[in-house]
Amino acid sequence: MKDLFGTTPESWAGLWSFVLNHDLIAESKANHRSGQDPLFDLLAGTRRASAQRFDGLWVRVMDVPRALEARSYSAPVDIVLEVHDPLGDLDGRYRLVASPEGAECQRTDAEASISLDAEDLGAIYLGRSHLRPLSRIGRVQGDVESLASADAAFTWDPQPWCPEVF
Repeated sequence: MKDLFGTTPESWAGLWSFVLNHDLIAESKANHRSGQDPLFDLLAGTRRASAQRFDGLWVRVMDVPRALEARSYSAPVDIVLEVHDPLGDLDGRYRLVASPEGAECQRTDAEASISLDAEDLGAIYLGRSHLRPLSRIGRVQGDVESLASADAAFTWDPQPWCPEVF
């Protein structure tokens, strides 16, 4: 199923119940679903189901201060991001002071509290990716407090999701 959406939780559950309870269907695929989609919770045999992760939207931040000032934040944060860009356009340090009320971001010479590349900046900009897991695999460097603070500020509930691939 690619495009099966309900306007309320009840209609959503009803549609999926209809699809999943047909005895002539041996297999059903639900493509391009949200990472928070409760579809697995509807299944009687959840271990018979599997999920694959696909990206539907990529972002390259072109103007770091402007982009970080334009987005909203879930929690207060005061960090210095050191961005590494293979193209060299975004290389530098940026101080971000943000809260749910607004944000200010500007270039700085201050010591970085988080170091990441332009690709990971694009991922956290959308609010889906988290810095702490990326730090555990070496993609991002930073102190524990700064990473936790940034994760809280950049994260959204519900998580962003794009059902269209373009």
